[in-house]
Order: sequence, then C-alpha cells, then structure tokens
Amino acid sequence: MHLLGWLVAAAVFGKVDGTARDLALLYPPVESGVECRLAPIASMAGTADYPDRPRQLGMSVDGVADLDRVGRPQLVAEAVSWGMPHSIATDAVDDLLEQLESAIEGAREVADPGDEVVSACRTRLAALVSG
Repeated sequence: MHLLGWLVAAAVFGKVDGTARDLALLYPPVESGVECRLAPIASMAGTADYPDRPRQLGMSVDGVADLDRVGRPQLVAEAVSWGMPHSIATDAVDDLLEQLESAIEGAREVADPGDEVVSACRTRLAALVSG
C-alpha cells in the first residue's frame, strides 16, 4: 500500500522524475517474521509545474508516460498489475486521493512551493477524483 501511496502522491504533486532509485527496501531481521517493506519516502518534490521542466514520467503508470494523461483508471490499473484485486485498488486510490485533498494545505506549512504550484496540484487532484 505504501508504494501505491507514493504513486498517487507523485501523480498529484507532479513528481515526473520519480524512478525506482527514489525507493528503498527495508529488510528486518529474519527472526522478526516481518517481510521486506518499502522504506519511508525521502522526497516527494514535484517538478512538473516549474518552468522548463518536462512532463514526461520517469516511470510509466499503466503504460502511460505523460503526466497529463495519467488518470484514476491508470492508477487503479497499475495497482492491479502489481497483483492487487481491482476492488481493493479502487478503494485504496480513492482513499489516498481523499487524504491528499485534505493534506495539500497542511503541506504549505512545511515548504510552501507557491500559489501556482499548489493550484496545479489541486487541478490534478480534482481531475483524478472526478476521473
């Protein structure tokens, strides 16, 4: 679920330069009985909304490599391609989008990217929620 959260947030924030090198795995001791898991995400800075930045994704989402063509169906289909049941993927994407909707304003308190970037994130979020 953590990986799907990263993917959905990257779509909302315009993190077009996200690649596998942004991700790390944690391997707890074997005797703990806990399996390998995704490490906390170190950076979620979006880059698509700054001048002269490409909108081509570093990793495609359900075969789509253009940020402006990634929608809710592609996010769900990508999760399904990982082995997640469709109904669970749909619910998870919807829940993540709802959480991001309430978190955008709070994020401004940490590092305010400016009104234009926040507006672009809200526009992408609204498109994903309605799509």
